[in-house]
Amino acid sequence: MPKLDLVVQGFTANSDQMRFGISTVTLIRGQRTTLVDTAHYGRRVMVEERLRALGVTPQQVDTIVLTHLHWDHMQCLDIFPNATLYIHPAELEYVKSPRTGDWATMKYVSAALAGREIKTVEEGFEVEPGVRIIETPGHTVGHISVVVDTPEGKVGAIGDALPNARTTLRRKPYLIFFDERAAERSGEKIVNTCDILYCGHDRPFRLVRGESRVEYLLPQSITFQVFFEPGSMDQVVTLKSGDPAPIAILSDDETMRFVPWGRP
Repeated sequence: MPKLDLVVQGFTANSDQMRFGISTVTLIRGQRTTLVDTAHYGRRVMVEERLRALGVTPQQVDTIVLTHLHWDHMQCLDIFPNATLYIHPAELEYVKSPRTGDWATMKYVSAALAGREIKTVEEGFEVEPGVRIIETPGHTVGHISVVVDTPEGKVGAIGDALPNARTTLRRKPYLIFFDERAAERSGEKIVNTCDILYCGHDRPFRLVRGESRVEYLLPQSITFQVFFEPGSMDQVVTLKSGDPAPIAILSDDETMRFVPWGRP
C-alpha cells in the first residue's frame, strides 16, 4: 500500500504587501516516488532539505503530479530532473494563452515545461495501484487532485480545489479563475470521496463526518522576521496553532480584502 508523507505544509497567509503563496508539497511512495506539487522558489531549499530528511533525493523522484499550473505550486519542478510531469490536458492548453488579468498563471509556464516529459491525465488515471487522479476543476480549468488509499482511509492531496479547512467546510475555494459552479461541485466531490485532506494552503486534517469541523493531524507554527531600519532590532513574530490570544480574528468579508473573491 502506498505511503504518504508531508514534505512541507501550506499556509493561508497574505499581507497588504504581497501574497506569500506558501503551498503544500506531498510525497507518495509505493511502486513510484511521486510528489504532488513542488511549491515556489522561496521554498526551494526547504523542500530539498525535508525530502532528504525523508530519505529521498531529488534525483529519485520519478513522478510529479501538478494539481494546477499556478506559480506557487510548480516553480521548483526543475529540482527534479528525472520526474515525469502529470498534468490535465485542459490545464496544459490554457497556459498557452492565459486570460488577461490572470495574475496567478505565469506567462512563461509553457517555456518552463519545455523539454520535460509530460503525460496528460484525466479522471480515474492510476499513477500506481492505490493512487488515482480525480478531476477537480473550478479554481482552474484543469485542476486535478490525487486520492491515495491508506490504512487510515482515502487521503486527498487536493491543491487549491479547497485550499484550507475553512474553504473545505463551506465547499468552495476563495479564488475561482475558471467557474464557480464547477468549483462547488469539485468541493462536494472531494468531501464525499476523502477522509483526510492535504490542502494546498493548510496542514493535514481529518474530516469529521456529520459535523461542521475538522481534526488537524499536526500542530503548526510560522515565524515572520521583518527588518525596518539599521538602528533597530528586527521585528519577529511567531504564530502557533492553538494560541489562546490571536492578534485579530477577521470575518470572511474582511479576509477577502487580502484574498479577493471571484475571477481576476
